[in-house]
This record gives sequence, structure tokens and C-alpha cells, in this order.
Amino acid sequence: MDIRPVNDQKTWDGFVASRPFSQFLQSWSWGNFQQSLERPVGRLGLFDGDKLIGGAEIVMMRLPFGQRYYYVPRGPILDDPTSTSKLCQLQRGLFELVERKPALAIRVEPPIETEGHEHVCPDLGYHRVRDVQPRVTRVVDLTRSIDQLRAELHPKTRYNIGLAERKGVTIQDRTNDDGLKIFLELQRVTAERDGITTFPDGYYQAMYQSLKPAGQFRIMTAEHEGKPLAASLMIRYGDTVTYNHGASSDEARNLMAPHLLQWKAIEQAKADGFKIYDFRGIAPTEDPKHPWAGITRFKAGFGGRIVRLIGTYDLALERGKYATYRTAQFVVQRIRNIMR
Repeated sequence: MDIRPVNDQKTWDGFVASRPFSQFLQSWSWGNFQQSLERPVGRLGLFDGDKLIGGAEIVMMRLPFGQRYYYVPRGPILDDPTSTSKLCQLQRGLFELVERKPALAIRVEPPIETEGHEHVCPDLGYHRVRDVQPRVTRVVDLTRSIDQLRAELHPKTRYNIGLAERKGVTIQDRTNDDGLKIFLELQRVTAERDGITTFPDGYYQAMYQSLKPAGQFRIMTAEHEGKPLAASLMIRYGDTVTYNHGASSDEARNLMAPHLLQWKAIEQAKADGFKIYDFRGIAPTEDPKHPWAGITRFKAGFGGRIVRLIGTYDLALERGKYATYRTAQFVVQRIRNIMR
């Protein structure tokens, strides 16, 4: 086996999209999106002869004072996720690459479930850090029949879906400029109501421009009498549809529009031949005070199973500077927590 760059989109996506529980964060189009944000991107492949059996899409993340680190979001990807030897070989390749292009650290997030994989190549010095992408998520198995999926719904969720239908809520595919505008307007309402910070509009506009041509970007809305009440931004890649962002109006909340919107999104994903619907992130514990407790209960209403990944790991390359960076990160987070 050897490691070399991959410069062909067909080869790259042919491998990454073919993996079960396909990770859009390692897709070629997501790399294009990152490049549109002025973040350089590279792709390393692990080859067995001419066959690609592993890969890492690497994003260079800039930090203050001219520093940077290399980030492999929800990667590396392997043909055999249980192969520690392949994972470590690919991560050694990452180490050798960045040795030639100095940085504070390499950050990885292999999409591996925790059982039997509590560490990422500890001999290289990787250590657990605060999660970037959600480590715990809920997924729905779309290979099951619609009747089975409906039977898995929580009774209250099933009732709310029916209520929305009876009250005349309709679901629309709004994967166009107008749909993006609706999503952004509803997201501003949601952010103000829930006290959350969102990405600027330009971030989503760049995502739309990068992912829509590949058919990966989709917006669906729930509307009542022509008025948008909720919107979902989903990313479709490989065998998986991911509910990436959601937003809702302050008006007519009694119509339960988000419940019908999620159910119709699941139905549509199944009809389109996808195998997994990923709710992308739930609270890691059952603590009712966790900031995600409410959205976790909402997602649980649609059944499925909980997936626990191993999380985010860093390999410090410039240890002194890295320690300073981590300390500054900790201080900033404490200040944000105090100000909430």
C-alpha cells in the first residue's frame, strides 16, 4: 500500500460516496465549498495498487497571528473502518505531508463508532479534544418500509404530523434562490428566538453555489396558506441524506409544521433511493439541561438509532504554540459561557 494525492473527482467521490453512512464533509464538492471560503484543500489517498482504499480530504484552517492547523472533517475514510493499520498508515501520511508545510496540529474525526476504537493511533500522539462535528447523532434506516418507519414514530410525533396535515400545512421543494432566501430569513428568526449564533448569510450562499450543481444541496419548506413556517437545509451524498440545518417561524407554531417537514423529508429521501437519514447531532447525554435537550427530544420522535462516533482528535506538531492556542481557546469558551 502507498499514499499519494488524488486529483480526480470521479476517483475521489467514487470511493467516498460508496462507503456506508457516506460523509458529505469528505466530498469533493464540500472541498470546493471550503476553497470558496479561501481555505486551501488537499486530498490524500491510500492505494492498494491502483485501487483507492482510503482517503483524507484536508482543509487548511487559518488561526490568528499567521498560525494554522490541518483539519480532516469526519475523516479519514477507509474501505474497512475497523482496520487500525490502514487508519494509522493514512495518518502517518498526513503527518509526513504537514511536516513539509508546518502547522500547529492535525485534527481528525474518523467516522468510526466507539465500540472497540477508543483511540486514534495513540503511538503517533493523537489525543481527544472538544468535538467539532457532532460526535453523537441519530440516524433512520431508510431500507425499512414506510409502514415500519411510521410505526417507529413516537405517538406524539405521529399525532403532530397528522395535525399539521389536517390544518393544511404543505411541504415544498425550494431548492432555488427563493428557497435559500426563505431559509436565511427563518434562520434569523430562529437565532434570535433561541439565542444561538449562526454562520453569516454568505456562508450558506457559498455552500449553495458549491453543492447545488452536484445535486447535494436541498431546501424543503413547510408552508401554510402560502406563508413559510419552517425550512430544512439538507445535504445529499452517497447513501445518506443529512439534515444539516433547520429554521422555523415564530408564527403558527401550533400547526406543528417542523414535524410534518421532517417526516416528508424522510419519505422523500427513501423515495429517492437513499439508505440513511442522518439527523446530524444530538445531545451526548440525557441531561435535561443540555443546550440540545429540546432538539434531541424532537429528533427522537422520528425513531431510528443513536450513533456514537469516536470524536475529534488532535496531533500537536508545534507543542509550545499549540499549548498556547488551546489555553486561549479554553479562556474564550469560558468567557462565552459566562456571558450566556
